[in-house]
Amino acid sequence: MVRSILFCCTIWLVSSTTAVLAQEQRNPLNVRNAGVSTCKQFLDTFSQPKLEITKTAFLQWIAGYSTAASRASNVVDVFPINDTMELISYVALVCRESPQATLETAAFQGLTRLRPFWVRESPNRLTLTWNDRKTEFYEAAVRPLQKELVQAGFEISVDGAYGNQTGNAVQSLSRQIGLQPTPFPTGALLYALTRPSQ
Repeated sequence: MVRSILFCCTIWLVSSTTAVLAQEQRNPLNVRNAGVSTCKQFLDTFSQPKLEITKTAFLQWIAGYSTAASRASNVVDVFPINDTMELISYVALVCRESPQATLETAAFQGLTRLRPFWVRESPNRLTLTWNDRKTEFYEAAVRPLQKELVQAGFEISVDGAYGNQTGNAVQSLSRQIGLQPTPFPTGALLYALTRPSQ
């Protein structure tokens, strides 16, 4: 009995996945229209193991949207981390607040919250390395990050230098909020620093 139920469930899951992939291949998400998708659709897509075409469309739309927002605001970049997947994770966290909102609304809200981190002049980046992981962070965003860390209760210098004080504070805050403790900022850490007070 249990085997037949498992077999039926497996057949249903395989056929459902095949149907979704076939649907995705017949009617892929148009990159230009991805912003009108709901946050729920966006979050559901990234919670599934396949749907690579749709994931790529969302990724390209968010990258393009942030680039357009940067140009429209006459700044170098509206996101301080040079990793689109970190931007995706940031927008996903904003999306969780209002699953019925459009992706464009969530992206706009998120990028607006990041205003203190907008890179206005120098495009210089720091390459931060930890445990074989690397990320690039704009030098101009270090001081705003340090100010946010001071507001979060860390006693560090606001000097624009990403040294041990800053890295240790980022790692400690990451640990406090349940993230993997790394000494460089992630999209999830920026979300924690910029989300409105509850």
